[in-house]
Amino acid sequence: TQSTWGKPILSANGVPPLVALLKMEDPSSENSSPRDSEVATTSPVVSETQVNIYVLTVSVICNISDVGDIREALANHGAAPRLIALLSLGNADLQSRCATILSDLSYLPRMKKDIPDHGGVDKLCNLLKGNLEDVLANTIKAIEILCTDNYDNQVNFQVAIGLLVDILLMNSNILKAVASRCLGALCRHNHDNQLMLVDGEAIQRLVDLMKSRSIDVQMNAALAVEDVSLDNPDTQDVIIDLQAFKPLIRLLKVWSIEVKEQAACSLLAIGGDNHVKLKFLAIKITIPQVIDMFLLPSEKLHYVGCQLVSALAWEDVSYQTRLAQESAIPPMVRLLRSSKASDRVIHSVVRALGTLCLGVAHRNTKLTQRKIADETAIPHLVAVLLIESGFSAEIRVEAGLTLAKLSVGCWENQVILKEEQLFSYRTVFDLLANRDKQVKLMALMAIATFAFNNTTSQNEIKSFGGISIHNFIPYLESNNEGFQASAAFQMTVLARVIPEEDIVSLTSVSVKLLSALLRSKLPESRVLAARFVASIAHTRAGVPDALITSGAVEACINNLEHTSEQVRQAAAVALGYLTFNRTGMRALLTACRSQLDLFERLMENLEPSDGLISKEFTDEIRVNKIIGIPSEHLECNGGPPVQTDARPISAAMRLALRRTRRIRSASQPKPQRFTLRSAPQPSGFTKSPKVEGGRTIRSALAGPQRGGRRHRSVTISVDSVEGDSVCVREEEGNYTVVFDG
Repeated sequence: TQSTWGKPILSANGVPPLVALLKMEDPSSENSSPRDSEVATTSPVVSETQVNIYVLTVSVICNISDVGDIREALANHGAAPRLIALLSLGNADLQSRCATILSDLSYLPRMKKDIPDHGGVDKLCNLLKGNLEDVLANTIKAIEILCTDNYDNQVNFQVAIGLLVDILLMNSNILKAVASRCLGALCRHNHDNQLMLVDGEAIQRLVDLMKSRSIDVQMNAALAVEDVSLDNPDTQDVIIDLQAFKPLIRLLKVWSIEVKEQAACSLLAIGGDNHVKLKFLAIKITIPQVIDMFLLPSEKLHYVGCQLVSALAWEDVSYQTRLAQESAIPPMVRLLRSSKASDRVIHSVVRALGTLCLGVAHRNTKLTQRKIADETAIPHLVAVLLIESGFSAEIRVEAGLTLAKLSVGCWENQVILKEEQLFSYRTVFDLLANRDKQVKLMALMAIATFAFNNTTSQNEIKSFGGISIHNFIPYLESNNEGFQASAAFQMTVLARVIPEEDIVSLTSVSVKLLSALLRSKLPESRVLAARFVASIAHTRAGVPDALITSGAVEACINNLEHTSEQVRQAAAVALGYLTFNRTGMRALLTACRSQLDLFERLMENLEPSDGLISKEFTDEIRVNKIIGIPSEHLECNGGPPVQTDARPISAAMRLALRRTRRIRSASQPKPQRFTLRSAPQPSGFTKSPKVEGGRTIRSALAGPQRGGRRHRSVTISVDSVEGDSVCVREEEGNYTVVFDG
């Protein structure tokens, strides 16, 4: 009865007789074929003696079916159809053991197709309607193995999802655990099944199970949440709304490393590829707990910790500084030096170190750059970059990009890198020959980052022959808008080291492309284009003017009304950097004067990021607010209507109004104005007429210069004139208005 007897039984050719004993004939259907009798949906009439024989036979097979060779022999002799037929009998022991054997057979890839083809789906799903723990547990395990990494079976067993969700409410920790695990297998990488699970109460029940006192139940529920979240932003949002991350964060504090690993992987799956979601989760986890992941001997925790650090530090100077101050850098550099770290961990460490160095629009964080250099990370990154390191091209090019980020705006690190004898730009250039488009694009990005606002690096790159324009053309002509945006940014930065074309032409092409991508239908393309616009807006003279001319300001203003928060924030950052250009500032100021809430929307989306905005622009806006913005007086913004809805005026009333105006005009005559010119004055005349007799000379304006002498024109305003003539008398610079009569 031990599995160790499996091979002797196999050697004695005992498998065929055992399978033969499982043959079941239905006496009620004499004309039916053997195959039909094997997969019959109705319970056949079988004697109790025969049932006992079946039970003993499946008991023997059940104890040896976990041996690989026995599985093959059972599959070759057609055991699966007979086992499926036996599931129709009402014997619980028989059903439980048959389900166990089927689960063992399901490890064979071909059996994942044969079992459903012989009616196994309906028979197994019918067993889920029972209430016996052993039968349910073994049946659920069989369904789980059949659905693992098999999309067709995930579709076939969709009908089991509702039954499995109901089993989660049963008072059995064993059933709760296996049902949770089976739901995860049904939903893993299956978008439709994930949505089916989210639409019901399954997620809330899984969240409740993660609060259970049973560690096994907690882990399997966490595994199910991970599988439901994988590569599905819709389910990720639902799970975050239900606050499923809270019990997972509590599981990170459990002493068991295995539990910590499952909780960390589930949290990473909930965050997905969206750095905003992942950053939200990382903030909830807290930095000390993230750092603790690096201190435990777990490859999974090391990987998840690096991903969380990257999410926290992504274009956020404040969190970059906090991570450096709380000593997150030393354990990551130790992992970089470790010979036991996996390639996946090395890749994530290298990426995280690079993320710590740059903020919004390629602004460097010198504190983290110096901290990383002080931990002697630069020599190890150079070692990873070399082809002799044995790492893949993806890891090597990531190391080159991180070295470039370490040197942006930090001359101390540039000196250290220059002193490294093994480092050369030629090593990065060699990666341009890689056939992988993503690797080649990242190599171009590394070179562009080295050259960003660094004429010394640009000259060194030029000394190697520069970068050919042919490296950019495949990406500029690609259907992938992400490739287009990246290539346009790189070509703008590297315009001086591209020998085939002049700087103006290259800049014009790239700027037009980025401006067009700001109007893309894809939100992620708009975000990427706006980020690159913000970066090149503070590179060299002429680029901001080119962006403004190509319509970047108008496109970014329109993006401030986009439904995506990331699009709005990226557009606000780009507009902020464009305000440091006089033309851009005037264009945005004009737009703010014509759109009442534009400035508020701009500042609201700029505040969460580390973007900059011109103080001169904000001061000008405040002055305009005090004086009054024209758009505030529009009727749509609460101003008075252009035309009142008054009742029509009759002809008699209109005539009476005209007479009234004439009478008022006669009783209050308008002041008469006279323009007089005095004698010629010396050049630079600045004397102002004085007041005498209660009558004021309002202004004295210098007239046109004639023959080197400036004539004085004086405009006076007189309240009333009693005589027919008026004159101005000048005595020692004083003007007196004299009236005749």
